[in-house]
Amino acid sequence: LIVYAPVQTDRTAESLTELAKELREILGSRPPTPDELDKTKNRRILSLPGRWETNSQVLNALAEIVQYELPEDYYEKYPGMIQALDLETISSAGKTLIHPDRFVWVVVGDLQSIEKKVRDLNLGPVEVISLAGF
Repeated sequence: LIVYAPVQTDRTAESLTELAKELREILGSRPPTPDELDKTKNRRILSLPGRWETNSQVLNALAEIVQYELPEDYYEKYPGMIQALDLETISSAGKTLIHPDRFVWVVVGDLQSIEKKVRDLNLGPVEVISLAGF
C-alpha cells in the first residue's frame, strides 16, 4: 500500500496528522461512501487507455503481469472486476490491509524546516537519509 500527498513544506506535519486521521477513520468512523466508490471505479476504468500510450507504459503493464503472476487476460477482465467491487468488499479489504500504526512514513522535504514537527508527531523512529543516500 502506498499513499502519497504532495504538500506545502510548512504544512508537512499537519498533513501527516491529517493523513493518519483519514486512514484511521476510513477503517471505522467514516467508511467509504457509495459516491466515493463510484468515482474511484470510474477513474480506474476510464484511465485504462492512458496506461498504454507509450512503449514504456506497455512494457510496464506486461512487467506487472509477470511480476504479480497475473493471468494474461488480466487487463481484459479488469474493468469487470472493478465494477463488481462493493462497499462491503472494500471495507473488509481495508481492515485487512490498512494498519496505520505499522506504516513506514517516508517524508521528503527541507530537513531544517520540517524535522522538529515531524519528530514531535511520534510516528515512529526517525532516520534521516541525505541526497547521497546515507
